[in-house]
Amino acid sequence: MIWRFLNNRLPKFQSLLPVYAVIVFMVYTWTIYAFIRFLPYWLRFLNVTEILAIFSYAMLSDCLESLGFIFLLLVSCVILPARFLRNTFAVRGTVMAVCLLGAIIVYMNGYAKNGTPSLLSYILWSLAILAVAFLLSFLAAKIRFVISAVEWLSSNMTIFLYIYIPLTILSLLNVIFRNI
Repeated sequence: MIWRFLNNRLPKFQSLLPVYAVIVFMVYTWTIYAFIRFLPYWLRFLNVTEILAIFSYAMLSDCLESLGFIFLLLVSCVILPARFLRNTFAVRGTVMAVCLLGAIIVYMNGYAKNGTPSLLSYILWSLAILAVAFLLSFLAAKIRFVISAVEWLSSNMTIFLYIYIPLTILSLLNVIFRNI
């Protein structure tokens, strides 16, 4: 009974993979960008094995973040009506992922530059981004050009899974060997 309910609510793997690829691309690429930005400073006082350890832990953290984000989208599929998210998961999931992760990246970049914001601004920012993400994901599934552009983008992002998944496995092996 539960399996039948979940099978009717969750998207097919073919539409799940491109959305996950977009999430992986955004999360991992942002971390690599930040890592490269800090690398010159670390080279002054850390050795190569310590830098590789930092990178490995960051990649494993990104793996957990990516899995957590796709899990939240899947929970949304279970909660929301099937016609809203499940039937158009590739398009709406990609738009929601780009909006929400993009907003987090912009917010964290501003946080790094301007310091800790107030709780009220954080709550208002979060609510506004959620509203915009739901609105854009709703509208995206209605406009044919946007549907084709988002499907093209998300399907082409799957190539990065061939880079980031082995990188995550190598990072996992590095962390395991460091902690044995």
